[in-house]
Amino acid sequence: MVQERSWKLDRNAVLIHAPDSNNVGCLAHVTVSFDQTRNQGLITIKTKLKLAGLNDRYQTIYLNIVPGAIDTFSVTKSSFDNMLPKELSNMLRGVKSARAATTLSLGLKKPSRVLVPLGLTESIRPADPSDGIFHAVSQISQATRIRLHYCKQDISDSDHLWLQTFASALTNNALEPLRIEYIHLNGGMGAQETGPAVFNQLPSLPTYNQVILPEATLGKRSRGYGATPDSESHSPCSPQPLWSPTEVCSSFEVDMPTEVDDPDGASSHPVIKTPLEVRRSTQDVAHFGSDVHDTQSTSTMCSPAMPAKSRHSREMSPSYIVPTVFRRGRSEPEPIAEPPPYQKKRPKLDLSLRDMPSNDGNALVDENTVREIIQDVVDKEKQAILEEHQEMCDEAEIRVAEAVDDGRLEIVGKTDECCNEIDEYGQKVHEAYPGFANVFIAVNHELRKELVTAWTKRRTGQ
Repeated sequence: MVQERSWKLDRNAVLIHAPDSNNVGCLAHVTVSFDQTRNQGLITIKTKLKLAGLNDRYQTIYLNIVPGAIDTFSVTKSSFDNMLPKELSNMLRGVKSARAATTLSLGLKKPSRVLVPLGLTESIRPADPSDGIFHAVSQISQATRIRLHYCKQDISDSDHLWLQTFASALTNNALEPLRIEYIHLNGGMGAQETGPAVFNQLPSLPTYNQVILPEATLGKRSRGYGATPDSESHSPCSPQPLWSPTEVCSSFEVDMPTEVDDPDGASSHPVIKTPLEVRRSTQDVAHFGSDVHDTQSTSTMCSPAMPAKSRHSREMSPSYIVPTVFRRGRSEPEPIAEPPPYQKKRPKLDLSLRDMPSNDGNALVDENTVREIIQDVVDKEKQAILEEHQEMCDEAEIRVAEAVDDGRLEIVGKTDECCNEIDEYGQKVHEAYPGFANVFIAVNHELRKELVTAWTKRRTGQ
């Protein structure tokens, strides 16, 4: 019988994905060709995309991977979770877990060759800008690590053996590209070879040192036609003076006059606050959750924009943080009707309070509160880590137990086979020597029972 020297694995629904490009993936028609006689091979990925400007008709795009571009090639008969993401495995019909898929992992020296319909000389764009398949193919065409996932049931033992032979030939650099007549592709319409640059990518965002017009800068007022050339070419990343007018929107708060009485007779004119004062006043309202009024300076009066910031800060702050409230300008702290919940939770951490002055010399920080918060965060993180490691240990224990059970069942099966053979010989002996055969059969029965009992018991580690 003459052994066949050429082989082709042609499947319509193969999941291809690039692990280094945010795990983008899509289904495609993949053909793996191997001619062992001529030492030629090729991997072809074929997809159909709707391109802009072509009457919304599907066009066939090929990605050819030649042997010379392949650096590594491996075959995993039963894939793993870290090779086949769960969100992508749902695309393969009949695959509910990674173990039900066979994966080919390719490491490329250079990106794939792209074949587009004949006559397309410019870059191609999707007819629908939100086309996920077009985006996936464009990313995969530029990737140097590609994985091909097949349904395990679609790969026979013979195909798996051919894949191993193909991988060995690729590793030894013994293959040449398989010749393909491009004129016969696309139903006889032909195709032409190009590179990944044919995919029209979205323009990248400007870098931080690129020139941006004043009109496009968020928070800055347009200067109109009177802007000078120097101001137009000014880089937005150049340092601004501390009191520059262009930074008032982001670093200063202008307080309008209010009806609050000033006991010290301070001026009621609008006050411009420094960035440090703005941050302090924002922190007071956000963290303490009360309206803090300063009786000594007008710089602490809340501006119209402050209530919105206060509400946002209160909503974003953790609900379990309830710090001790202090009033500015007072020497005694304001008592709280109910102690914080974390002080009730862990009375063992009842440490001595020591009021530490903050940077402004007035606000006080409760050291015990800080330690309680830190301890609470540490406990939660520690518990999460312990649970994660416990899950890993449980999974490992299950895998070991399954392997031991499989081995035990194999041994039991072999024991049954041996005992059955002994029974057959016992029957033959019984026909020749009836008295001796009865003793022989009884011994065999006890032997079978003892062996099965011994191997079905779980080891206790003693």
